[in-house]
Amino acid sequence: MSGGEKRAREEVEALLAQTKLKDGVKDQIRAIANNTCGEGIYLVGAGLGVIGARAVAEALKHNTCLKQLRLAVNSIGDEGAVALAEMLKHNTALKQLYLYNNRIGDEGAVTLAEMLKHNTTMTLLDLTNNSITPVGGAALGAALDQNRTLETLWINKNSTATARAFGAALPVDRELSTDWFDDDEGKAAFNEARAEKKRQHEQLFAACKDGDAPAVTSLMEQDNADINQHNAQGDTPLHVACRHNQPAVVELLLKRDADTAVKNKKGETPYDVAQANGHAAITSMDGLKPGGKPSEQPQQQQQPKQEPPAPTPAAGPKQEQQAAQDQQQPEKARRERLQQRMREVIARFNATMAGRAKLIFIGQGRAGKTSTFHSLIGHMFNKHEHSTHGAASTDLAVIVESMDVHDWQELDAEISELMRSLCGTALAQESGVDWEMKQAMMKAKADLESRIAQHHQQQRQQEAEKAKKAAAAKLKQKQLQNAKETRPRPSSRTSPATVPKPTKASHDSASASKKHATLNPSSQSDAAARDNTTTATTGMSAEEMEKAIKEFNVGAVMGEGKARVTFKIFDLGGQSTFYIFHPFFLTEYAVYLLVFSMEDLLHQDESKRAETWEFMEHWLSSLHLHAKGAPVLIVGTFADKINERKQHENISRDIHNRLRHNPAFPGVIHNDKHGLWFWPVDNTKSIRDPMIQDLRQTISSTALAQEYVSQEVAVPYLHLYDKLNAIARDEKRPLLTIDEVVKIARTCGLRTRQETRACLQFLHLYSMVLYYDNVPGMEDYVILSPQWAVDMMTRVIRNFDLHHDVRDGEARAIGAQLWDDLVDRGILHRRLLDVLWRDLEGGTIEPFLQLMMEYGLCIQYTAPMVRLFGPQQQHQQHQQYLVPAILPMTLEDEQASSSVTLSTAAAQQANRYAGYEEKTAYVAFSLRDFKSGVSAKIADTQQASFLPEGLFPMVLARVMAHMQHGATEPPMLSRTDAVIFMDVAEIEMQLVPAVGGIKIKVMAARPRTLLHMLYNTITTAVTQRYPELKATLLLPFNDTRLLFFEDVHTHHTNKKALRVGRSQLLSPGDLVAKYGPLLPVMGQQDKYDVFISYRQRGNRGLVMTLYPKLDQHGLVTFVDANNLETGVNFKHACMTALHNSTVACPVVSVGAIHQMRSLSHTDTCDNVLLEWMAMLELQQLARQHPDNIRLRRVVPLFVGSGWHDSSHHVMSAAEVSEYDSFDRLKRLATKLPDVVSEKTASALDQFFSQVLHLPPPQQHKSVREVVLSLFDIDAVVVFDATVDRTSQLRDIAEKVRQVVVSARSKQQAGSGATTACRSTQTSSSTSTATTPVTPSPATPSSSSPSSFEPELIQWLNRHSLLPHVKSALIEHGIDTVEVLVALVHERELTMQMLKDSKVAVGHAMKLLREAKKCNVDSTA
Repeated sequence: MSGGEKRAREEVEALLAQTKLKDGVKDQIRAIANNTCGEGIYLVGAGLGVIGARAVAEALKHNTCLKQLRLAVNSIGDEGAVALAEMLKHNTALKQLYLYNNRIGDEGAVTLAEMLKHNTTMTLLDLTNNSITPVGGAALGAALDQNRTLETLWINKNSTATARAFGAALPVDRELSTDWFDDDEGKAAFNEARAEKKRQHEQLFAACKDGDAPAVTSLMEQDNADINQHNAQGDTPLHVACRHNQPAVVELLLKRDADTAVKNKKGETPYDVAQANGHAAITSMDGLKPGGKPSEQPQQQQQPKQEPPAPTPAAGPKQEQQAAQDQQQPEKARRERLQQRMREVIARFNATMAGRAKLIFIGQGRAGKTSTFHSLIGHMFNKHEHSTHGAASTDLAVIVESMDVHDWQELDAEISELMRSLCGTALAQESGVDWEMKQAMMKAKADLESRIAQHHQQQRQQEAEKAKKAAAAKLKQKQLQNAKETRPRPSSRTSPATVPKPTKASHDSASASKKHATLNPSSQSDAAARDNTTTATTGMSAEEMEKAIKEFNVGAVMGEGKARVTFKIFDLGGQSTFYIFHPFFLTEYAVYLLVFSMEDLLHQDESKRAETWEFMEHWLSSLHLHAKGAPVLIVGTFADKINERKQHENISRDIHNRLRHNPAFPGVIHNDKHGLWFWPVDNTKSIRDPMIQDLRQTISSTALAQEYVSQEVAVPYLHLYDKLNAIARDEKRPLLTIDEVVKIARTCGLRTRQETRACLQFLHLYSMVLYYDNVPGMEDYVILSPQWAVDMMTRVIRNFDLHHDVRDGEARAIGAQLWDDLVDRGILHRRLLDVLWRDLEGGTIEPFLQLMMEYGLCIQYTAPMVRLFGPQQQHQQHQQYLVPAILPMTLEDEQASSSVTLSTAAAQQANRYAGYEEKTAYVAFSLRDFKSGVSAKIADTQQASFLPEGLFPMVLARVMAHMQHGATEPPMLSRTDAVIFMDVAEIEMQLVPAVGGIKIKVMAARPRTLLHMLYNTITTAVTQRYPELKATLLLPFNDTRLLFFEDVHTHHTNKKALRVGRSQLLSPGDLVAKYGPLLPVMGQQDKYDVFISYRQRGNRGLVMTLYPKLDQHGLVTFVDANNLETGVNFKHACMTALHNSTVACPVVSVGAIHQMRSLSHTDTCDNVLLEWMAMLELQQLARQHPDNIRLRRVVPLFVGSGWHDSSHHVMSAAEVSEYDSFDRLKRLATKLPDVVSEKTASALDQFFSQVLHLPPPQQHKSVREVVLSLFDIDAVVVFDATVDRTSQLRDIAEKVRQVVVSARSKQQAGSGATTACRSTQTSSSTSTATTPVTPSPATPSSSSPSSFEPELIQWLNRHSLLPHVKSALIEHGIDTVEVLVALVHERELTMQMLKDSKVAVGHAMKLLREAKKCNVDSTA
């Protein structure tokens, strides 16, 4: 630890000693100082104050791992903000800083603005709700002219004047995300100022262009226009005046001290612009050319770049003596110097350079990925090389001679990672290569940004050209005589023989970077000193570290190289079965080799060629989704057969033409040496192929230029990894518990569980270990070998025709039918895992299964036609899993593993677009919006679409998780199509590449609800896995066109005709005739039988399957997904439907009430709580306002983990199962906040006053009271997870039907509203147990007791009470002896209530007396 670091820690402790902060808060601040805090710290409302903020600032002094810091609501004031700002001027790690509600004024804001001029790392700054005035707002806005890396700044809720000043100071060309939540006035002021600034900006540049010197003068003097502001091209007003030959304006600007050295985006100064345009009158002006006389500039450019000085010992006799020793014993001297530098690295920084990169081989199966890997490391060619099974990984050492010269060799698995990294850091510092790597990294980032900008510009130009052509075509149709004048000018095209190359700015070689200006070496070393940080102690004593350094065989890894970097190599299996694994490996922390077969690309069979292009397009798009910005090198194999230069040029040209529009193409590295977009390699020659040698050097230099390679790593992290790696290697233990790892970590200097988790998360990024702390169950385990994890999964998910396992025979012996289910139908029986995963440690099979389910690799599955009884059935149902990735490719395939091609290629042949079909819709997926009208051509949707491999199986898994329990017979499933049979509908789903999406066909009388629930399920699943994919709902129109559902819906709602193309017009009647079953009934209905209130992210699956069953019973049911359309007021529509419904069914579950816990500290309008509050109030008022309020009964549906949607909720099914009983769920409800949700109550009051025209409730219940009230009402209770859910669903629907019929009969008989009755639920563990609801009589009648259970009728007749009290009991919903006795004992049924129900006093007294004689727990 350096002296500065030690002093900083002491200062932190001294400041903390002055505070009264909680120990947990202090520990977090210490973790920042120790560099063991991980990437995020949450200190919101921690009571920091000024001193606490100063402690945090001091702790940040040497921190390099913290990326997000939340300090909201801490009253740090200006002094705290200043302390933080001063420290963050030099911090290069923190990206997000939240300072919301901290009483920061102008002093703090101005200092933060000054910080932003120096800081180039921060991307988000939150200054919401502080005390900043226009002075601070203007300072922040102006600072963002110099700072171009901050992406988001929130300054809302300071003052309107502040917002206006901020907008006025913010440069016009500066893109910035601002959030004006709950500050409409501030937003308006900001936008107004921005608009005025833009107007002024446009006027200034226009005046400079036109030579209007008086206007320029006026704008500068009266409007205070910034003389050095930039436009979109990076030009200043001086650039524009020079370009357009306006000497008067140039002279005026020079007199106003305009900046002459500033460069635009092309790197041109104003003088360069004037010179390029030949404006001699301007170039001759004094003071325009920066840098002196014209002859001086070229001389400066010709000066060679200074190399970074290598560290040298102090001058004097010792230096001369060292040189002499070097000459006598160069190797020994170098070794000793290296060891000394290793000691210095430990002593000064306690952190080393990561020196790690990932190299991932991707591409089509059998394309030669593995052979290419073996060629790169010098292995001989093996023509019998097996295809990769899942993924293979290994470590490789790259010896760096310079940034352009490298050597590869396999890494000794027993070399310590800490010593390897320490030695690599020392080598790099000794030789100056670390400096070169940082320069290369900065250049690589700039190159990528340039290529992305160029790619976006090309896309915009193409869109503009298409629009221009479309406009010209329309004009041609109207004005044929002017066709020639209106036709757009043809764009310039590259000649067919030319291979397009990247611009020089975007594809300079690594060595060319030496020609450019670089950072001053001294400032560079200063920056490095700031970046190097301290962490917790290493856990090794000084003696142990010294012993390790001396014993480490430096010579074995040193060689002649100047640095050493380790590559983690991944060879991903090319068969489509394995593609579902790839999200485990594809990250931006890697260099990718996309390998294809040139032989296949030039194959005579057109389908073979098309398939090869499909794979290349697929892989690039996958990289864009999972590894955006990562570098890609394209490699063509079989150069021994495709060996002509002309062939290579043609392939290169086709790669550019066909793939350049892909969003990942900016990351593709050009083969500059050979003028190609790929490397054609001959693997039969192995390393002797010159192209393989060139490829190896390019891979190395590309990887070394990545930021994460030179990232610094805390020594304790590497020390822990060494110990874990030794356990995996020596003890053959691929898996440890987190408790075991925490214990080991303490010996490495990581003192807390939080520090250990941060370390594991870091190692996970580099795939050194795997730690899934976001997966329930897996947070307790650390996977030491990523290869082992893949091997475990590929025992279940593989192509069973190509890949065999030694355990297959034993697994088959368990049962031929069980094995056939897995191989042929993709159904995994749990019993098979006892063999296939036998080497998993006890208790880890279930967490590992959970990991696979989290990534959509499998789902729990219940075969609908299995109808065993007793315990056997439950065991059978819960021991099966559906594995979508090994389903048959199509429904016509006989075996799951019959195809190794892309699913899109198989679906292209099997599932063609069939044109218009009734009750059918398509969900198309794309990376960009392709909507340009009410319809889209098939060709356009296909061109814009992207279907990741494994998308359909993943979607199918989510849909089956919801739909399987309503099924009546086994579904027909494959990787490209499926048919699901429900008792109320038949659902067909197909992958249709021609449309770029999934076809949904619902054969039911009213398919709309199922369609929209399926659409919501699909889009939710896809968005979670692929956030960048956009989903669009389309309706088939004819053989060539589809209609956008939103437009069909809008025209249907507004009763307007819809024009398709130029000639076809669909009237409102035509829309109903064609798409009626998929469209809503116009407007909300005035009557509903059932209103279902549920939490979408908790119980969507239940509602999705329950709704059709209620519909089958003839019940008109309100479900928001079915009845509410885009644009309607959600709260108003739901409340209106609720008071127009006969029965309300709130779905009460852990998933439903879990979210309400946050209402104690975040008051938002919870829509589910609003519905529950409303139904309870409406039920009470229904008797007083029967004509205005239709609601008669509230029947809660209490459901357990069996109906929990874990894929959409933060809690897993296992966590929810802890509350699988009525009493346990009620105990959970008692922990809800005992506060009134003001915003929810306000929405309820608004509904009462504006819609019902009734006075709002005088007193509102708290969140806890509302939920607990539902536990006191007769309900349907379904907690037993062992009962078949199909039967449960049927019972729920029947119970709800009975209640609706009973309520209808009371309405018709005019008996008034029912009164809520207390539930008598006493045992919630029985299968499908319900507290009794009032069943309906066959022929409804107010005087008929047939709704009573027989025991109650017998009891009443025994006491001669039946004819006297039957009406009262029906009114109060009492239909069993148990309910009657319980209500009387709990005084919920009183004398006054019976008298109000017209029961004579004597009969009422007798009823109550006889009921009190009965024992509540043993009633007959």
